[in-house]
Parts: sequence; structure tokens; C-alpha cells
Amino acid sequence: MTMRTRLLALAAAGGLLLTACGSGGAGTSRTSTSASAPSSSTATKTTSSTTSSATAGGLGGNLQACLDAATAGLDIAGVGLDALTGGFDKAAFDKAFPAGTVDKLPAELKDAYTATMNAARGLIGKSGSTAADLSQKYTDVMMTYSEKLQKVCS
Repeated sequence: MTMRTRLLALAAAGGLLLTACGSGGAGTSRTSTSASAPSSSTATKTTSSTTSSATAGGLGGNLQACLDAATAGLDIAGVGLDALTGGFDKAAFDKAFPAGTVDKLPAELKDAYTATMNAARGLIGKSGSTAADLSQKYTDVMMTYSEKLQKVCS
């Protein structure tokens, strides 16, 4: 696989993470509800539909866990690119995978996040063709996390 193809795969994974982050839509509804409440009956209807929308998601209304999972996804999105440029070290790993993050995630995402973290651990200090090969494997497990995130948080 060429460097360009790898970069495109990383960009696609990042885009998928951004989509998963915004797919619930509950944050947008709440913002508009609090910003404009023309009448109490309209506000009540909007609040009720927001609550239903949040509860209908895969998290059963646990929006904070979804936000934590999406934030974690955004944190890990740049790891593959850093590895391809030879700039992925222990400090970058610690920034991308902060201690305690896995404990904040929904149970359905913990295994995929841990697999992504383990794949990233193998990228530390690598460069050249070794980094390119390992980066592809990392991108694959990151895509799995992204896909599961989208299912759980939508």
C-alpha cells in the first residue's frame, strides 16, 4: 500500500470518528431548546423529544460515555499519521491514550479501544517501512473502534 493510500485511510477513519461524535444529535437539540424557548408548551415538546432521542441511542441515555468515547476516538485519530512521519513516541502515546480513558467508555467499546491502544503501543519509536506496515495494522483496528463507536453512539 502506498503512503498516499495510507494517508487517505487515516483521513477516512478520522472522518468516521467525527461522524460518530455528532450522530446522536442530542447536543444540538438541547442547545436550540435552551437558546430559544418561545412558549412553555413548545419547550416542553422539544425537551421530551430530546430525551426520547437520547434514550433511543445505543447508550440508553448515557450521553457522557458517548462523548468520552468520541473524544477518545478523536485523540487516537492522529496516531497513524504521527507513526508514518516517525514522530510517534511514548509522550505522544500517553497523550493519545490518557490513563483511565478505557474506564469511562461503554462496555461495548472497551475491547476495541484496548486493541487500538495495543496496536499504537507497537508504533512507538518505529520509522520507515516498519512504521508504515504497523501503521496499516493500527488503521485497521482504529477503524474497528470507529465503526463500533458509530453503532453504540448513534
